Amino acid sequence: MMLSLSVLSDGICDYLKVMAHSDFTNGTFDRHARVLRYFYRYIKGKKIDWNAVFTDETVDGFLEVCPLYVARAVIRGFSRFLYYEKKIDKPVGKYHPILPDPFSTYLSYKADIQPDNKWTHRIVLSALHPYLKKRNIRLLEIAIADLDNFISQTYSHLATETQNKYRSCLRGFLRYLFNTGKIRKNLAPLLVGKRMFERSLPPQYLLPQEIRQLFSGMRYDTNRDLRVNAMVYLAFTLGLRAKEISRITMDDIRFKDKEIVLPDRKNNQPAILPLSDEAIKAITAYIVGGASPGRGTGVIFISDRMQTPDKLPGIEGNHNLYAKVRSFRQFLCIKAHLCATASGKGNIGF
Repeated sequence: MMLSLSVLSDGICDYLKVMAHSDFTNGTFDRHARVLRYFYRYIKGKKIDWNAVFTDETVDGFLEVCPLYVARAVIRGFSRFLYYEKKIDKPVGKYHPILPDPFSTYLSYKADIQPDNKWTHRIVLSALHPYLKKRNIRLLEIAIADLDNFISQTYSHLATETQNKYRSCLRGFLRYLFNTGKIRKNLAPLLVGKRMFERSLPPQYLLPQEIRQLFSGMRYDTNRDLRVNAMVYLAFTLGLRAKEISRITMDDIRFKDKEIVLPDRKNNQPAILPLSDEAIKAITAYIVGGASPGRGTGVIFISDRMQTPDKLPGIEGNHNLYAKVRSFRQFLCIKAHLCATASGKGNIGF
């Protein structure tokens, strides 16, 4: 037991040291420190052996008594750190509550016909089931007002596009319930969102001449410059999200094969993508030029903050440069896809 507490205490100290030397805000650091302090006291009070500290049973038991809403995210991040340090066999996975029928049956049905969207449907149904259970609403008696209230109370803080995607998942579930006789009326056509006539702000991306200006204006004086260059090349050539770049480790890059492995992505779909010669040179220059890959975690870039200057010579309105660089890559992908479809060459993968 004393060995478990010693290893856990050392791991927490090392993890907080990494956060302190990274670009996390003071608020984020304080929340992590508070959760981990609660977690240490919980493990000590329950006298849990080290091999059982990060099991689902232990984590679920801790989350029931921890008053902080960010507790699960903190424990998951801490477990990933210990996993990279090879102190535990596997990190804590995402929370997947056990759902009763017909929720579970529908998820199995969607996993067979639309495997790419199964996680989105699970997110929605995992929130819908406890919402209905808490209010004693039976599926047979569910009304469209109940579903509208569910969306407004659960997802009001999300973007309109995300709310529409979740609403589409609910419509699919309602059609399934109606076709299988679980509800008397098909409520799917009645579940609609507010009409969107146009975007309040159009999507932004750098113009071709601004892209050329960006790459021609790159500097190589400091380690920070090399870091920014490598991140820009990854964003431009692959369209990677900032969080995906921040999770890249040395083991993920296959220099010989000119490939990069992305095991942990937003949509839970691992990918192996080709690396351009320019991107490989930029990453190599950053590593050789004084980077400290890992600081105990194995990751190369440590943070997902681009840290580029707000203004570059010749580029006006350069706020949030990273998002514009990545959006330009997405724009090229969409344009190439439309051209290929129009010419009858089929889909082009990027």
